[in-house]
Amino acid sequence: MSAITTYLSLKKHLIFLIILYLFFGGSVRCRAQNGKVYRTLKDSSVFSDLNCWQFWDDSIWRKVIRTPGLQDDVYIQSGHILFIDSELSVKNIFISSGTVSATSGKDAQIDLVNNTFNCYGKLSCYFGEVDTITNSKNPLDINFTTLTPSLPLIKKDTGSLKFRGSTRVLFEAGEWGAGAKGSQDLFNLEFDLNSGDTGFILGSVKAANWIVHKGILYTDQRVAIDNGNSGEGDFILEKDAVFISLKSGNASSSVISRTGSSICGKVFLKGRMVLLGLSPYIQAKQIFLDKSSSIEYSRQGNQNFINAGITGAYLLTDYYNLVLGNSGNKNTVNNQNLKILEKGSLHLTGGKLVLDNTGTFEVSPDSTTIVFSDTIHQIADSISWDTGFANVILDNVNGLSLNFKRSVKNCLHLRNGTFQGGKYLGICNNAIIHIENGSLQSAPDFKGLVDLHYLNAMNTTLTGAEIPGRTNSIHTFSINNSKGVKLRDSCFVSGNLILKNGILFTSDSGLIVLSSSAKSDSGHDLSHICGPVIKTGSNKFLFPVGSGNWWAGTEYQPRDTSKSYTMKVTYRDSAPEHRDSLSGSMSGGLISNREFWKIEREISYPGKFGLFWKDGARSGISSLGKNDLIVACYDSGFWKNGGNNFVSGSATNGFILSETLNNAELISFGSPSAKNALPVQLKNFKVVKDVSGELFLEWSTFSELNCKHFEIQKVNEKESFETVDSVCSKAVNGTGTNQLVYRYKPDLGKQKIAFYRLKQVDFNGSYSFSEPVKVKQNGIQEFKWFLSEGSLNFEKPLNMNSLTVYLIDPNGRLTEIYIRGEQEKFPMNEYQTGAYYLWYSNGFLGKLLWINNN
Repeated sequence: MSAITTYLSLKKHLIFLIILYLFFGGSVRCRAQNGKVYRTLKDSSVFSDLNCWQFWDDSIWRKVIRTPGLQDDVYIQSGHILFIDSELSVKNIFISSGTVSATSGKDAQIDLVNNTFNCYGKLSCYFGEVDTITNSKNPLDINFTTLTPSLPLIKKDTGSLKFRGSTRVLFEAGEWGAGAKGSQDLFNLEFDLNSGDTGFILGSVKAANWIVHKGILYTDQRVAIDNGNSGEGDFILEKDAVFISLKSGNASSSVISRTGSSICGKVFLKGRMVLLGLSPYIQAKQIFLDKSSSIEYSRQGNQNFINAGITGAYLLTDYYNLVLGNSGNKNTVNNQNLKILEKGSLHLTGGKLVLDNTGTFEVSPDSTTIVFSDTIHQIADSISWDTGFANVILDNVNGLSLNFKRSVKNCLHLRNGTFQGGKYLGICNNAIIHIENGSLQSAPDFKGLVDLHYLNAMNTTLTGAEIPGRTNSIHTFSINNSKGVKLRDSCFVSGNLILKNGILFTSDSGLIVLSSSAKSDSGHDLSHICGPVIKTGSNKFLFPVGSGNWWAGTEYQPRDTSKSYTMKVTYRDSAPEHRDSLSGSMSGGLISNREFWKIEREISYPGKFGLFWKDGARSGISSLGKNDLIVACYDSGFWKNGGNNFVSGSATNGFILSETLNNAELISFGSPSAKNALPVQLKNFKVVKDVSGELFLEWSTFSELNCKHFEIQKVNEKESFETVDSVCSKAVNGTGTNQLVYRYKPDLGKQKIAFYRLKQVDFNGSYSFSEPVKVKQNGIQEFKWFLSEGSLNFEKPLNMNSLTVYLIDPNGRLTEIYIRGEQEKFPMNEYQTGAYYLWYSNGFLGKLLWINNN
């Protein structure tokens, strides 16, 4: 939470609590909420002694059967001393300073000895006439006062009053005062609230030592630390705690000090100190900062840095983590040198750093960080952004502008917003760019090898100016973003590709290119490359490719490791092309219609390819025999037997390695014996006309595995497919290796054109779709089209006046494209990745195309 948010939230909370106090407050306190009201009976009372207490039962004071607990209020009556004999807990604590008036009568006192007294409510001082007779019917009649006893709580060595629990007022205005005498015997005051809850101090209070362990402590009063001697008494702010002060003043009215114009002992800061006063002072002998500490100047408007106005007080000029928040100028102390220490940070959430004319600002150049996180657009200034900052963090959804040269030595972290002026930014050798929801508007100057790490983002990250052109300056490319990363331009990696979480989407215009020295993780279902990847090298390499949430890596083992190869590999989760074009050695065999890998290279690189399968049922693999399972390769117009050089695993999951292949264009699983069914292989799905001129839907299969039936689906009025009929599998028990032919007569009704597709359903409920076909009463013709540079290109016959193209997306929706010229283009850059189908008017047959815009 930023300092601004903290301040506004606490301000609202404070107003709410004050309203509650005014509405419910009063002079009489007779019952604790969900608890009882207890009072002391003896001049000298031990907490654990039942004879020392009475409780009010709403009508009469009675003997107790238990001592007070954390839901109960306790009243220490005039002249009584209550001894705390172990660690104990109550709710509200009320200490008397008199009977008739605050100064008339004897003071009450709590002796903590060396124990901790836990308070889950508030501490108040009161006076009033209190009836101490057993079974009296007179309730408490009290008045609150700021005239506290001179020593209301005392200790021997380590005794403490500790506030615990949830958000509330701990000291209310008018109920406590800092009039206690400074003494080493005066109590220690500790705060250990629930994490994130707030304790409000609205009245003056003095203690020998203050410790804030956890939670938020908010005060508009001076923290008075007094153990009787100047320069003694400590204030400790632990790592998990926040201290917020509205105090402004001078030497005698400080955020932290001893009584009056004097200094306390040591101030130890490990957590967050938020200062909202105009001119905060800390009067301490010494201030110690832990590396985890932060000091925040978050007043709305101009504000001065911490000062020290008493002789001997420590002047704070060195910071670990400095936050300038809200708005206005944050002015350093006159004529002083301000320093951000090693591994520290400057956090700009709205305020502007202003140095005294003779002051300086220094940072540790190897480890310090500057953070921009305002709620409006920020403009970097040369005073705040010292040249020595090693790390820069942008966490502002409205962005940052830079118009002067600066360098990042270690890390540029783009959490939120756009970094404008990246051309002025130099990224040093071995630096890192972390990218979440932020971006660079223009490319920075890479001064050497740079690591790119993509972290958790709200959406898929589209790479941008953080990749400055086609260079090998990216050393490590790491993905740990469950939403994935999409390459806008090609990225050249010379070191490591790290795939922790999220898909890397690539395309022909946005490639991932791994140099000969680059290494890569093997990938897995949740993180791999969806699209093409290029690798240059001479040794064995596992291409970490896949599709969707399906990893399908392929391993390449070059025959000659003395020569360098360059190879482009793409995985497709669909049936390969030309799977009915089988060479002699594959005649009668099967090629998988589930998946294939596309291999592209400029020259021949003989080598072996290894394929993995993770689900034998999905891949249709049941036998690992030499002639039952091979690596099939498509080469020179035919699918060929690529061999089974090595196989391991089982029908459930495993690995197969081919023989040496020379010019494979496509590779996939094959089964020369057809013993492995390699799922249902649909040979074709088309519209045919019989001798009488009637139209039929016809399809045939090479093989079937556990096929239950085929559903015939037709586009309805809402332009989506719905099932209109079904045809059972002709294979015995749904499994067979012989070619089977099916025919179905469609019912067009009054329609002239209708679109159909097949849904093939297995016995286990899994299914797949065919490409759609268009049925038109006038018959079928051919038409030319091709994909180029992200556009569909059409060539219309000269004898046609116009043409309507029907584009069917992967979800079955139709888009009509009107073609009037002989050659026209239709952009596809904004369309989702997937299989599309083109069907044309005038009886032209449709075609399947694959669009990859990842």
